[in-house]
Amino acid sequence: MELLNEAGIFGPACVVVFVAGLFFTLTRRQDGAIRTATPFILGTLALGQLGQGLGQRLVRDAIDKVPALDKKVDFLNLGTGEAAACLVVSGGAALALCIVALGVSLADRGSNASR
Repeated sequence: MELLNEAGIFGPACVVVFVAGLFFTLTRRQDGAIRTATPFILGTLALGQLGQGLGQRLVRDAIDKVPALDKKVDFLNLGTGEAAACLVVSGGAALALCIVALGVSLADRGSNASR
């Protein structure tokens, strides 16, 4: 849960897109699990990139306003960790959705082959 807090608003947004993708992938199997999951996977990754990029920009702006070097290092350390957390959340969610979609696709293919 700490990782989600560190990721800022984009972390929970990635989780929402992941859950929506999971729901549609598991309920709309006739459309093809991989085809259904793909926009959600890409959306999750895009949110992670946005969160990381905007987080780094905020870090840069905060560093410019702090006069003391030791405080700059502290801001850089904390802010970079928060920005990276967004990538970890989005990458993990996207990978999990890829695995679920592949599993559903293989299960459907196996059940169609046995008919």
